[in-house]
Amino acid sequence: MPFKLIEPQLVDRIYEAAVATELWPAVLEEIGQSVDAMGAVFISISPSGTDWICASRLEKHMSEYAAAGWAADTEHTGPLFADTHAGFRAETAYRTIAEIEALPVKREFMIPRGLIAAAASVFQGASNDALYMTVEGFCSHTLAERAVPVLDQLRPHIGRALSLSSKVRQARTDALVSGLEVAGVGAAVLGRDRKLRAANETFERTLGALMIERVGALLFTDAFVQAAVEAALTCSAAENPKTVASVGVRISEEATPIVLHLVPLRGRARDVCGSDGVLMLTARAANEMLPNADLLRLLFDLTPAEARIARLLAEGMTIAQVSRATRTSQMTVRTQLRSVFLKTGTRRQVDLVRLLISTRTPVCPVF
Repeated sequence: MPFKLIEPQLVDRIYEAAVATELWPAVLEEIGQSVDAMGAVFISISPSGTDWICASRLEKHMSEYAAAGWAADTEHTGPLFADTHAGFRAETAYRTIAEIEALPVKREFMIPRGLIAAAASVFQGASNDALYMTVEGFCSHTLAERAVPVLDQLRPHIGRALSLSSKVRQARTDALVSGLEVAGVGAAVLGRDRKLRAANETFERTLGALMIERVGALLFTDAFVQAAVEAALTCSAAENPKTVASVGVRISEEATPIVLHLVPLRGRARDVCGSDGVLMLTARAANEMLPNADLLRLLFDLTPAEARIARLLAEGMTIAQVSRATRTSQMTVRTQLRSVFLKTGTRRQVDLVRLLISTRTPVCPVF
């Protein structure tokens, strides 16, 4: 017998979150609390990639889970997806406790974080997608087993709500990049799994020559650009405040330089874009005018002194000339230049100049 009764208000909030998807973190936490777990995670799997939303309490764990690449490990979830059971299952439905604890993802990641046991279910989406919900953080497998009848009461409501939410999120992503197209901005959303979720014509026309698809993942042929995209996908601003957010791109020697702005999707921005990856924006330089120091500080988190040095170098000065212009020693200039290299993701002065002369004010949506 269920050890708890589901409150009707929870069902109402589930349907509310189906459309107002920003409510899902609180609702997923409430679902977990209703069965004495930490919270729930909703994962959408489709040909275009994998997205997830989780309870606020599980946010840090899920971010680390995705960053560590555990999402690619299907050994843990394989039996559930192979099963045709139209309900929730505890992990012990498929393995003994000893077998569960021996799984690498459980042994190395989940159990050390207090995610001892779970119960999950798979739902058929509205089209060619699968929807997966797992309730995590039970303190024992017995509690997870006892929660199954309670979760099954919620399952029809959860299934309908998740199916609608997955479409709402994709529609928001499409609307975002289409809206930026109208504004003349190339925009694309790249998931953490490296799959392209949406891109407007301007983005594809601008950077299409540098993009290739390999094993379902989008890659850039420019190694510097690819490295910057990888950094944006794997690091949040809080984890690495010096992560490069903008890179200069030149399609060919004759082409006008382009700046690619990389906006990691975190918190509410992830919900707006329907992805946990990165929003990519292109800005084409119309001329060789250099950005002012304030813009350099904004784009690359430079100090006032670093921004001034970068600007002077971009104007063609040598280190000795910069030293005289700023009335500082050449050693100080070189030290500050090393910091500029680190923050802009460049390694040579010529690369720095190339980046700076192609930079202009970014056009970014407000989340």
